[in-house]
Amino acid sequence: MKPSLLSLLLFFAASHSAHAVVHHRSPVDGFHSVALEDNDELRVVLQANPSTGYSWEAHFNDKVLALKSLSCIYPSSSGNMVGQPCEMELWFVGLAAHQKDNITLRYRRNWENSPALQSVTLCVTSLAPYRG
Repeated sequence: MKPSLLSLLLFFAASHSAHAVVHHRSPVDGFHSVALEDNDELRVVLQANPSTGYSWEAHFNDKVLALKSLSCIYPSSSGNMVGQPCEMELWFVGLAAHQKDNITLRYRRNWENSPALQSVTLCVTSLAPYRG
């Protein structure tokens, strides 16, 4: 799996409001940068194949951000077959007002000490705490 901007999709979802989901891609100095406003959720979708033992690990400051949920979404036509790749979906929310942190996502086998096959860094600014 080759790292590319296309393999990283960032979405905002404004919970409990009429705002539409906004698709967001913005590379900044090799990073991706995003700001979370009041009750915003950050959705990160990355290609994965957990049947190989590889998965995405998220590293971040848990005083600034929280991982709300993590799931693997398989194509509906696949029937969740063994060896089937999926889209790993991670939802993050901000915990602190006016705080910045980096989320580093690494694609690796958690029992091996080898370097990650891929790595992505997201610079996230939490402008207000999530209250959803």
